Amino acid sequence: MGPAILFYSPEENPHLPAYTQMLANYGFRLCHCPDTASLRHALRRELSSSRRTAEPVMAVLAASAPLNRSAVSILTAAPDVGVLAYVDGCDDATLAETLQLGVDAWCPRDCSAVVLALTLHGLKRRMERGVSRAVGSPQGDGGTSDAHAVDKVWALRDQGWALETPDGVPVRLTSSERQFVMALAMQSDKSASHAQLLRALGRKVSDDHRILGVLVSRLRRKVAQFEEELPIKSIYDRGYMFAAQITV
Repeated sequence: MGPAILFYSPEENPHLPAYTQMLANYGFRLCHCPDTASLRHALRRELSSSRRTAEPVMAVLAASAPLNRSAVSILTAAPDVGVLAYVDGCDDATLAETLQLGVDAWCPRDCSAVVLALTLHGLKRRMERGVSRAVGSPQGDGGTSDAHAVDKVWALRDQGWALETPDGVPVRLTSSERQFVMALAMQSDKSASHAQLLRALGRKVSDDHRILGVLVSRLRRKVAQFEEELPIKSIYDRGYMFAAQITV
């Protein structure tokens, strides 16, 4: 089903449809909560579901500061929920007021759908690492130390013909897969537009970019055979990004 995002916004939010679509591309489910009653109800429902699926639950506080404080009072009863709050400015006073609520992350108000999705994706990864450390055995008893609890690092080896997983398993790539992953890895932000990726494959920019989705799906299945999730994410109507560290 994917992680649930409880989007608390009593006011009308014109960006909600774009947020919903973008978050769905990242595997998130957005649940709009227009008031504290619906937030409390959705929180109980999603926490119950999370106990069965082990999927994280996150909340986005998109209301004004006073209303966000009311929402935080509800969320404090569920310390395992990741909380992101919108801020109206990036000056010290505004940020300090927001961070004092005890939130885990923040975004500028009216940020783009891409920025919101990437921030939540980063929060999800931090939450998952925290769970991993909590359930692992202590160092010295076969567990891993905090020094090893870092982002997974992928690598392109053998002149790009092998995508090495964080566990060191080489996944052999076809020519098209190699060019696709290389095009993402060589970008500073690890993302590329549909046009850039089509050119990397030797295609015309006018070609149907759905062929990229077919390529990613095939590569995702190939990587899944080694019990690993391919961190390539679709950026709605724009392109793709490699949402993890990768070295070439």
